[in-house]
Amino acid sequence: MPSKKNSSRKLRGKKRAEKKSQGHAKKKLAILFSIVAVIFIFATIAAFFIIKTPNVYYAKREVPINLTVGPPMYVGIGSIKGENVLFFGSIPPGGSGYREINITNNEGFPLRISVMIEGDASRFVTSSENNITINPGKSAIVHFVAAIPWDATQENITGTAIVGFSRKSS
Repeated sequence: MPSKKNSSRKLRGKKRAEKKSQGHAKKKLAILFSIVAVIFIFATIAAFFIIKTPNVYYAKREVPINLTVGPPMYVGIGSIKGENVLFFGSIPPGGSGYREINITNNEGFPLRISVMIEGDASRFVTSSENNITINPGKSAIVHFVAAIPWDATQENITGTAIVGFSRKSS
């Protein structure tokens, strides 16, 4: 029959082994948790920079916009050849005018095109295409429409179409 002394030693030895084993498990769990936390922090920071990075333009082109709200004096389709201006002429209240710009990508990489209308013209002129991608050697047509409401008063309208070219990220 085992003595009480031997059995209590065995019991204490088992308890020590269990405590030691639990200590190792806790350390392993803490290390694993630390690794997961570090990965999560780096992923969060990377996502923040990807989402919050402003659209840095590769190039920017400003195209003046001119139109008159009043009786029609000029009627035509498209922009004036050789001119870097969107000239809509005179458009009566309730009328509309249409112009377009043909953009060709002569770069060796895809370009993202974004269009913004500024100035008084932004009340009447809209661009149908925005944030489009043009592949190398390809062209795209950006359409502009000037829609004058019925209650508009006679006035000369100016503004700027800002066409931004940025490198398309993969």
